[in-house]
Amino acid sequence: MKDILHRIKSYCKYLVTAKTKYYLHSPFVFEFYTHVLEGKNDISAIENLRYSLLKSNHNISFVDLGNEGKKYTRKISTITKKSAIASKYGKVLLNAVAHFKPKTILELGTNIGIGTCYLANGNNGAQVFTIEGSKELSQIAQQNANKLEIKNINFEVGNFDAVLLSILKKIEQVDFVFIDGNHKKEATLRYFEEILNFCNECSIVVFDDIYWSEEMTEAWEIIKQHEQVKLTIDIYRMGFVFFQKSKLKKENFQLFF
Repeated sequence: MKDILHRIKSYCKYLVTAKTKYYLHSPFVFEFYTHVLEGKNDISAIENLRYSLLKSNHNISFVDLGNEGKKYTRKISTITKKSAIASKYGKVLLNAVAHFKPKTILELGTNIGIGTCYLANGNNGAQVFTIEGSKELSQIAQQNANKLEIKNINFEVGNFDAVLLSILKKIEQVDFVFIDGNHKKEATLRYFEEILNFCNECSIVVFDDIYWSEEMTEAWEIIKQHEQVKLTIDIYRMGFVFFQKSKLKKENFQLFF
């Protein structure tokens, strides 16, 4: 109940403070609004896949490492409805990748791979590395990518704490990161600091569910003030972090979406 009240309060505040593109003076942020939030890239294939998953009565059992290692048995349709990224925000990820054209993409939290497919479809020439704690969910995600004939995804299974560093070393440099896994403050900040060592000036880090709980919002506020962070964009559900020190000035934006 506490987390729900926090989300409601945060959303009400967001509705009052968020700006549309008509009030933006930053060329970089205006371009972000028009290309990423208003981009017109085709998402029909992924949404057709979602529709088929929503009709699936197949059950799978899996361990949720992000929820204290609890074991669940769920229908694919239920997982898709409750856990898969919404089409509105999946399209934002696809548009962002299409616009900024990162070569290496890292995702923390594959789930059944809907968000992963959005990331991969944004740039067929990029390599996507996605980490999922549940082997069973990762297998479903791989099946979904195969249905869409997506070839540029590398699936990794394991606890983020155990495998993140080794995967980052394998990638060497990461251009775009989407963090949608452990929603604890301490873990979120730790992953961010670890990932920073493998970022460049043009890298982008995206956090999902920044208002999921008070501690996630606290983590987001700390990240906004980080000395290496130059500019942030908050669209309520997601927070985008940019590091382009030579091009941007220190600013934080809330955009209506």
